[in-house]
Amino acid sequence: MKFGDVVRLSKARCADPLAEGYERFVGLEHLEPGDLRIRSWGNVADGVTFTSVFKPGQVLFGKRRAYQRKVAVADFTGVCSGDIYVLESQDASALLPGLLPFICQTDAFFEHAVGTSAGSLSPRTNWKSLADFEFALPPMEVNAMFCGVFRVNLLTSPTLSAAF
Repeated sequence: MKFGDVVRLSKARCADPLAEGYERFVGLEHLEPGDLRIRSWGNVADGVTFTSVFKPGQVLFGKRRAYQRKVAVADFTGVCSGDIYVLESQDASALLPGLLPFICQTDAFFEHAVGTSAGSLSPRTNWKSLADFEFALPPMEVNAMFCGVFRVNLLTSPTLSAAF
């Protein structure tokens, strides 16, 4: 299965985050490697030029310096850096949204992202390349079982339990 067949890159934008009521922004500096939770953010009122909008449940993926492995699940609404892709399942009957962050955290996904990055000082991957990432997507009942197993792992793993 190709990543782009089941995952959509959100194109939601806002012209003026403060005027449109957004309070928080997320830059790459707010995403911690290996931590699915956003634990810090900036205040839009302090001034920000970010225009990409995200909402709870969407996955934020740091496309710049992908080797840093920055992936998080939004639990609030805000705006983010253009160096962060906002991802979501295209169809919950094909890919459960809860499985998406775990796919994005796999070594294979990061190897693909790093391998398709361009630039020497600040390498970035692009959506077209990420969309071509191929992975095995199990049938929906197995998909749901994986989500359950990952949830249990989150609850029992000290590193991951803080993500949810």
